[in-house]
Amino acid sequence: MNTTLPIRKLAAPAPVSLFERYLTVWVLLCIVAGIALGQLMPGVFQAVGRIVYTKVNLQRFKAALAALSDAAGQGRHCLGATHPG
Repeated sequence: MNTTLPIRKLAAPAPVSLFERYLTVWVLLCIVAGIALGQLMPGVFQAVGRIVYTKVNLQRFKAALAALSDAAGQGRHCLGATHPG
């Protein structure tokens, strides 16, 4: 009696897309473009900075969302308490 199990071949990983391959480059280009546009059109960016959503400045609202997202990604509550277990 043969007790060996058949060996399964693993599927080849999906190829990395052009976007994923150069993601760091895209992020750097967006940062540079944002800085350049802010220098060329400061009024537009100041107008966006003045947008208020439910009595909260848009930039502070985005910062709060980022902080909550970071806390959730690290397994913490927004007040810094760790999850049990």
